[in-house]
Amino acid sequence: LKLDKRLADKRDHGLASGSAVRLTDKGTEDKNKMMIKGWKAIRVDLVIVPSQQFAYALLGWSGSRQFERDLRRYCSQEKRMLLDNHGLYDKNTRAFLKADTE
Repeated sequence: LKLDKRLADKRDHGLASGSAVRLTDKGTEDKNKMMIKGWKAIRVDLVIVPSQQFAYALLGWSGSRQFERDLRRYCSQEKRMLLDNHGLYDKNTRAFLKADTE
């Protein structure tokens, strides 16, 4: 299965869609009765992964970049494991570890 590069996120091999959402509020008027911006934009990412990878996808997509880097570095250097958005691989036993829940 080959995904369109516009749909596949560079950090992940799963299907991802990024969108911007415009949230509105009442806004305010300045002294000249001109409307001041009454909305803000937020980024929303929808990620589709197999159920057995859910815990790792949740971990990989919900933390800050620094947290993710530190966690991956810890797994690699201290535990001899590889962590990514798909799973946790133990280099000693050469097996992926299951996560039944997040």
